[in-house]
Amino acid sequence: MPQIEQHMMQELIRSGPLYVSLLISEDFYDPVSWTESGIYTHKRGALIGKHASAAVGFGTDMNGRDYWLLLNSFGSGWQQEGYFKVLRGQTSLQIMKFGSWGVDWENKDKDISKPGITEVEVAFSPVLMQGVMQGPNAALSNVWIQVSAKTDEEARVLVRVQGLQSTITGETRDHTFKTDHVLRVDLVAIGLMGERAKVQIWAVDRAQNTASWGPFTFDIPSAADFVLSQERRLSAVRSERSNNSTLLI
Repeated sequence: MPQIEQHMMQELIRSGPLYVSLLISEDFYDPVSWTESGIYTHKRGALIGKHASAAVGFGTDMNGRDYWLLLNSFGSGWQQEGYFKVLRGQTSLQIMKFGSWGVDWENKDKDISKPGITEVEVAFSPVLMQGVMQGPNAALSNVWIQVSAKTDEEARVLVRVQGLQSTITGETRDHTFKTDHVLRVDLVAIGLMGERAKVQIWAVDRAQNTASWGPFTFDIPSAADFVLSQERRLSAVRSERSNNSTLLI
């Protein structure tokens, strides 16, 4: 189900509206069956039959409900000026079972779809230099910026980090095609500290279709801030160990 929905979303973004067919019940025309954000939810009533609409978009309402945005044929006086929303996933409408849409057969033997980039996470991982982990001489050996992401097909990913003021740039890439990606750039090694920066991701599949994510901007703390945070962390760890030792005694 999630894979079919993802394919529909990609097709909507790439090629535009899709034809869908859905099952409707008597309460489809009952205002009680529509949420405050305009999403239809089947509650009661017998099945009436099938109905056709055009899927034009998708989203999530303020209560976390995922929906399809559809355009009906009832005119602008119905629902939200002719548009309406239905829940995504397995529902009584069975869009995934009866839905269909046009396929571009112009390049039927060629993969022209871009890989999807999802579940992106960015995190810092500072490492203090061994032997000088405390006091005025404490220093950093590394500050890794770790970028993790998933692609919906096997792809190679490139991650680039760039300072907005200094334009200092660091990048790393996958050497094999895969779907789970974790890449790191050492900010100490490239000298990018204490400024606002951006990170961007590119993914290329086996057919050389390229997709991108970002740029996403963020603030990189100074070296002194990283050192202070690590000293506090180490101090908390030592304190916890000391408390545990006292309890054992």
